Amino acid sequence: MGEFYEQTKRPNYYESIAPETRFVRITNAILEKSGEALTRNPNNKVAIWPEKTDGHYYKAEVVVTFGVWGQPTFIFSLEHHIDELPADRPLVRYVVTNDGTKNSPLGVYDAMGKKKDLNKKELEMETWHALDILSRAAPKESGEILESIVDYRFENLVGSYVLSRFAMENNTATLDELSALVAADEHIAHIKSIEAEVLEKSRENDSPAKQETITEAVTTHRTKTNKNSYKPIDTYAVTDRAFRLIGSKWRYSVRDDQ
Repeated sequence: MGEFYEQTKRPNYYESIAPETRFVRITNAILEKSGEALTRNPNNKVAIWPEKTDGHYYKAEVVVTFGVWGQPTFIFSLEHHIDELPADRPLVRYVVTNDGTKNSPLGVYDAMGKKKDLNKKELEMETWHALDILSRAAPKESGEILESIVDYRFENLVGSYVLSRFAMENNTATLDELSALVAADEHIAHIKSIEAEVLEKSRENDSPAKQETITEAVTTHRTKTNKNSYKPIDTYAVTDRAFRLIGSKWRYSVRDDQ
């Protein structure tokens, strides 16, 4: 994870980072922790909070439906209810559908059950409100979910960077498992050669105190703190993952104007 020092008047939920995935995962965490079964199907669950409604309450729910061929679809929803409206008519309803492979875009519905036609800024605000409600209900889980998504994306970027040399070199060879392994080997060797060069230059030009500082900077791996999470990246694993994600989308070169 990166380091965040931004001072804001509201919690920063980074609503542009995989909002639908986080909506589904946080809702699922709430339901796993405090949800009750809706039917005999254990996948159908509902959770309502707070216990003392004080004029309004929230309701999270997941319902599974089955297609013609028996494929399941999970409908995750979050509702904000107020006393002024009937129990079956939430003030606002957020919905994300998961078909087992991907999530739908976040849908936002008004008190009449009509889907809102939102511009980009309005959708960002509604997304923030949904993540705000869910994150306050499950702060620990929401933080861990966001961190895991950021870590996963960063690892994918590292793998893609390692493989990018094939495109930069206009290499027309087929991108396969072996070439990904070789690229990872060469990347690790390149990093080690840079570190060795830095240490050698320091030994030639720096005072003993500065040499010690540079040696520590080169050879020490940062560890987790109370504000940041640092962990080593398995170059081979992330390069192989990037190779498999790229698959048939592989292009041999980068154009001069890119």
